[in-house]
Amino acid sequence: MSERNQIRVRTEKKHKMLYSDLKQLSLGEAHTVFFIATCIGYEAGKKQAFLSREDRFWGSTITNDEWAIYQSIFLSEEGNDNLQVITDDEQIIRRMEEYANGGINIILEELSLCFDKHDDGEVIVKKSEKENLLPRLLGFIYERVPQNTAMERNNESATD
Repeated sequence: MSERNQIRVRTEKKHKMLYSDLKQLSLGEAHTVFFIATCIGYEAGKKQAFLSREDRFWGSTITNDEWAIYQSIFLSEEGNDNLQVITDDEQIIRRMEEYANGGINIILEELSLCFDKHDDGEVIVKKSEKENLLPRLLGFIYERVPQNTAMERNNESATD
């Protein structure tokens, strides 16, 4: 069992520049991009193994809120209420890496016009799309949120 502070979180090697580009688009740090990709991958049920992986950031940068979501995802997958299954931080990270990889690939498919692929497979944001990508990405994420969930939250906050 490893502590998450000592774990290197990995992503697909060809996504190195993509993570860098997305960070620069006001998404924050690599752990935030990873979190968004993980949620998209999980929502779509798309886990994807790496073709070639590379260390991207330290597990210590993952926020407590992000970590709670990762544990919830892992626990829901295990299909039991035994909280002992969420004590292995490295196992949780490795599973989330597969969802993040799937999620990034969904983003690349759905917003393909915003990206270029180099001959070596490296993916980058097109310079002409840098201003448009963030609104498109946020719109894409919004479309994936079940509308009744968003409305329920609005109704709850209005009655408080």
